[in-house]
Order: sequence, then structure tokens, then C-alpha cells
Amino acid sequence: MWAYDANLNILWTFQGNLGKTPVVCDINGDGKDEVIAGYNVINSSGELIWKADMPDSASSVYSDDIYGNGQTVIIICGPKVQAYTAEGGLLWELDRPASKITCGNFRSGVTNKDFLIFDDLSLFDLQGEFQFRKNETIYLPTLVHNFDGTNRTYIAGHKKEDVLTT
Repeated sequence: MWAYDANLNILWTFQGNLGKTPVVCDINGDGKDEVIAGYNVINSSGELIWKADMPDSASSVYSDDIYGNGQTVIIICGPKVQAYTAEGGLLWELDRPASKITCGNFRSGVTNKDFLIFDDLSLFDLQGEFQFRKNETIYLPTLVHNFDGTNRTYIAGHKKEDVLTT
């Protein structure tokens, strides 16, 4: 991985298992963005802060203050799903593969967010406890927040039949 300045001069480089899609955000509140690339959390100088303990490669990363306490949680998908604190402490782990995950207010009557694994539309609460599974595949999913004024999160996307016929 390479980081460049505005004149395309290399600021730093980093080698390692970088996954598919890096996420850039300030996870520790220091005012500087970190890069979450694969299982690596890299600071603004290109130095490794911490690395998740997971084999293979990361499919996707999700990062947000999901508990509403001002603390960023990092969720890494791959052969397992693992949630970490900004400092690299493991919060919970699901022993199942996943390629993409998101969080939102999906269930009515529940004020806390849940997280959704897109692979089979499995919904889990924020402690990693299974809620339900739809067993469908949604292609090109897009989250729609507060579509109906209830502050719930909805998913817009295509089912397999739609992709094959359009």
C-alpha cells in the first residue's frame, strides 16, 4: 500500500495482507485518520498499530460507533467475523465466514443497532447473538436510512431473478 501527498509524492508504504477494500477513518479520536487494510490498522505515518489475529484475507471491514458510547468498533469479515475495539481488543467473534457486513436499526421496537451479514441476510445483535436469517442473496445492496420517518434502516437491492432479467 502506498500513501501519497497532493503532489503524488510517496509519504509512506506498507506491506502486508491488505484485504480487498481499505477503510480510512479516525478510530481513536486523535484527529488523524487511520487506515484499516485487511487485518492491519495503520497510523497516519504508515506504521502498524495493531493486527487482527485471523487467517486468510479480509473480505470487508466496517467501522463505526455502533454502541453509541463514543468508541469506534471495527468489524472485520473473512473466514470469521470479529469485532475489535479501536485499541485492538477482541470484543466478540462469530465462527462463520462473511464477505460483507453493515450495521443499522433494522428491527422495529428495538432501539439498539443490529448488524447484518449480506451473504445470507443474517441479522445479529451488537453482542454477536443471532436474531434471524432470510437466506437470500441481495446484489448491489444499498442501505436506506429513515425511509419512512421511523429511523429504521432498510435495504434496497436486486434479487438474483432481477439481475438475470434486467
